[in-house]
Amino acid sequence: MNKFLVAVLLCISCASFSIAQWSYNPNAVDGPQNWKEDCSTGKRQSPIDIETAKTVMDKELGTFTLVNYNKTLNKTFRATNNGHALEMGFPGRAYNVSGGGLNGVYTTVQFHFHWGANNTVGSEHIVNGKEYAAELHFVSFNTKYANLGEAVDKPDGLAVLGLLIEVGEHNNSAFSFLEVANKLVEPFSIVNDVPAFTFEHLLPDDKTKFFRYNGSLTTPTCLESVTWTVFNDHVFISQYQMNLLRRLKKNGTLAEFGNYRPVQPLNNRIVKSSFPVSEDHTSPSPSPCSVTKTVTVTVTETVTDNGTKEPTVAVDSGGASAVSMTVLLLLSTLSVALFLL
Repeated sequence: MNKFLVAVLLCISCASFSIAQWSYNPNAVDGPQNWKEDCSTGKRQSPIDIETAKTVMDKELGTFTLVNYNKTLNKTFRATNNGHALEMGFPGRAYNVSGGGLNGVYTTVQFHFHWGANNTVGSEHIVNGKEYAAELHFVSFNTKYANLGEAVDKPDGLAVLGLLIEVGEHNNSAFSFLEVANKLVEPFSIVNDVPAFTFEHLLPDDKTKFFRYNGSLTTPTCLESVTWTVFNDHVFISQYQMNLLRRLKKNGTLAEFGNYRPVQPLNNRIVKSSFPVSEDHTSPSPSPCSVTKTVTVTVTETVTDNGTKEPTVAVDSGGASAVSMTVLLLLSTLSVALFLL
């Protein structure tokens, strides 16, 4: 028994060592173009360029059931700089995903980010050739299997929800947990006591519009065991929040290369959509801090009884907030000043 255990441990160590020898550096011998195993021989690799005009609508995909995604559970999460990405881990079978055309119930055990060196690149999936600044992956395994390790190499083992991220003007409060990145700058650093938070607002408001295809893990060994969901709508985080991710140092990969795998050939796969793509295929979710109001300022000239001319200001606030009205007052003052020139 002891000899058997030693042999198993040695095999695990060797496997971990071989898998660890990879980077995102396109000019390195361990870069994406030289990744081994399924990464180089597989026919259902990820990520891909989703060409919306070639997708096939499938009305049977239906809607997702996301258990506890809208709750703050009495748990703590584990944040890690795993040497390649920021990963947030949580207890299995606490957050579940089903519906949406998935074959079974999947339990979410972690999410992680991919990003680029600037805001024009960074997402792994791209849509009609357009790249995004980052991508968030919720990783779940099929509950028919005992754990992630048992599920990872099964054709129906994993389901990943992919979310495309852009950089906007305001901090997104749903992503405030990114502050933990300040404690994860060095590779393999860990924070074990991240307070639990809800997942609901990390995902788009409209979760009924998504793309679906069968693919792989996007890191070695690139096992082809993933049912991919890529949401149509994307969300915004601020430049400050994006920079928190870019602070993380990666093992063997320079910051200038980010941590995203180039897109792979679709081959003979079909990408399905849950909605008519002509209806909408580039919708951002509303920024949590952005509200549009129309305010009209009209300046007219009035002649007084003594013959002098005075400006009269008329304002239609359009339901603007107090902050907007403050700005409006300044604009009104400026309008009068310009009128009098």
